[in-house]
Amino acid sequence: LVVSITLIFVFGAGKGGSAVLGPKVAGAPSEAPNAPTGQVAGSPLSVANLTKLAEAAGADTGKFSRCLSTDKYASAVQADFDEGTNAGVRGTPGFFINGSVVSGAQPFQNFASVIDRELINPTAPLVNVGDAPSLGDSNAPVTIIEFSDYECPFCKKFFMETFPSIKSGYIDTGK
Repeated sequence: LVVSITLIFVFGAGKGGSAVLGPKVAGAPSEAPNAPTGQVAGSPLSVANLTKLAEAAGADTGKFSRCLSTDKYASAVQADFDEGTNAGVRGTPGFFINGSVVSGAQPFQNFASVIDRELINPTAPLVNVGDAPSLGDSNAPVTIIEFSDYECPFCKKFFMETFPSIKSGYIDTGK
């Protein structure tokens, strides 16, 4: 048995969209940090900071800036946000392990108990991952979907403290 994980990242205090779909970041800081694709003033993810990072990485900054200034992905971003909200995401990080909801940066043991229960008796997923890239076997009986915010300290805590154990204990071993 294998566990698959799909990560859906959201911007701006729990609103935004999917990194999978190439999120659009607004051209200027938003007055309302909860607005989809909005930014909080002074954010490390401001357009200016992102452009500096793109330039340092050798990206074509003209193409990069044009990508950020369009609404090409706005409907996909909103659809991801709406799907998470409709399924019960009320903050980040928010997780769906098949049909089970796990809220917050819980310790590994909390995730392991839900994953183990789902491996024995899988429930139907609450969120459709479609063709989103995933880590692990796409036909796994257990799928973990994370709604996360790039600037959320609790999302970072999960990624640094809990995710490595999920990856090594389930995904990498094919358990």
